[in-house]
Amino acid sequence: MCFFAALRTGCPVVCFVCALALLWPAAHTDAATETVLLGETFCSDSPRVCLRGSVEYDYDRGTVTLQGRVKQTRARGTLVVVLDIDGRDLKHSKRLKLAAPIRGRSFDLIKASSRFPAGKRFLNWSVRKVYFSDR
Repeated sequence: MCFFAALRTGCPVVCFVCALALLWPAAHTDAATETVLLGETFCSDSPRVCLRGSVEYDYDRGTVTLQGRVKQTRARGTLVVVLDIDGRDLKHSKRLKLAAPIRGRSFDLIKASSRFPAGKRFLNWSVRKVYFSDR
């Protein structure tokens, strides 16, 4: 309908508004993903390995993803971030582990995912513990 109105009027403003109306839903299909921890620095104690990144939760797929960049380190192994999750959609608090492989190079990009029940909203997320395993 909007397309035909734009053709009849020949007005560039009407064409722009019609294009915006058509593209708006496509640009906002990711509404089921929430960034639960943004720009956090996750560090283990010994050896000191740090990762600066974010944690996202996809409500529809039930996937929790940790993405970030390794800060200065030479250690090789796995950085594990343990999250505490609670909220009104859960009967009991939950714990979730995200394990990110570290190759011993500074500034490497890291991505680790884990499953969490889909459809849960209104949750509180916090970092419980961060540790490094060289095994």
